Amino acid sequence: MQDPNPDWPYIDDERYAYPLYKKHPFCYICCNLLSCNPSEYSPGRHAYSKPNARQISYSAREIDDFYTFTFPGWRTLYRLIMFNPKTRCYRISGIAQNYWPCSTFHAPWNENNGLLSVGKHKRIWRHGLAAPKLIQPKVNIEKQTTLAGYMVHAMCWRELLRVIKWPHTEENLGILSHALRTRCMKERLDISYDEPVESQLLMDPRDPIGMTSVRRFVTRCRSRATRMSKVSHTSCSTDSWLIRLPLELQYMIMDNLEFDDVGSVLKGIQWSVDNRYWKRRLNLDLFSEIRGILHEDLDWRWLCLKLEVLEHSQAGTDRKRFYEILKEIGIRYGLVKADVQCGLIGSRPHAP
Repeated sequence: MQDPNPDWPYIDDERYAYPLYKKHPFCYICCNLLSCNPSEYSPGRHAYSKPNARQISYSAREIDDFYTFTFPGWRTLYRLIMFNPKTRCYRISGIAQNYWPCSTFHAPWNENNGLLSVGKHKRIWRHGLAAPKLIQPKVNIEKQTTLAGYMVHAMCWRELLRVIKWPHTEENLGILSHALRTRCMKERLDISYDEPVESQLLMDPRDPIGMTSVRRFVTRCRSRATRMSKVSHTSCSTDSWLIRLPLELQYMIMDNLEFDDVGSVLKGIQWSVDNRYWKRRLNLDLFSEIRGILHEDLDWRWLCLKLEVLEHSQAGTDRKRFYEILKEIGIRYGLVKADVQCGLIGSRPHAP
């Protein structure tokens, strides 16, 4: 079997004596480091306590789910955008985790796979992991003689593709890669600054993606759903004349009520709207993580209104800025046309 990693770094050196990066590794999309607080690395002890090395692997979707509503350590999860000089092709890796103090970075070849940690099992995984030479933005990735690549946060990658509606093909990956590297060079985003610059998407200490409030709301909403399954969840009369209107008209009336008026209006006129409306009202462009739980039987009215309050807070403003800059990347570097809307971040898009 041909070795897919003939230039595998440090295969016999467990000390990680010399880092591949001249500075701390960063994401080419948000331009922030691939790290966070030590307590935010693990989604649970069970994830790392598997006796068999093969059992510490997961699908990329499973790893995404670990961190969506559980731990804010999404900044430790990355993918590698790679270029193979032999085939002259680009490819995207699966998801891996930057586990400090390791200074070499490997990721599954298959983009649908994920690996939280290899540790002492690195040799077992050698044929399943890509280990490219990591390059800086000023280096021409297509002129390297061995497999070369760079890192992006798994979450930033997913959200960028969603926001700019970019078709995920091999040819398009090369175009997108060129745009990301050009942006880093033109805006000098690979340089460390004492103060954050406007082009950076994450403004510490605030985290617009790993928002504690969203995780807390979902946890509380699930608890409310459990309690409400045992009792009637509304005291509103079904005799309200509004209940006789077609659903389209009911929804149109509700769409014109702001979040701070909804509760008092519904209570005052003895009117209740079904969960289909509240799912429709959710701003899923801004709170995209909610898409993964739309199938759950929750108190969707409560969650929707809590998220609307959050949307109008400083945390919501930070998140809007994150997505607006993602959209700007697509427009400025020719990935989408300026007149094409990439998601109405400031409005209330409706779930189908």
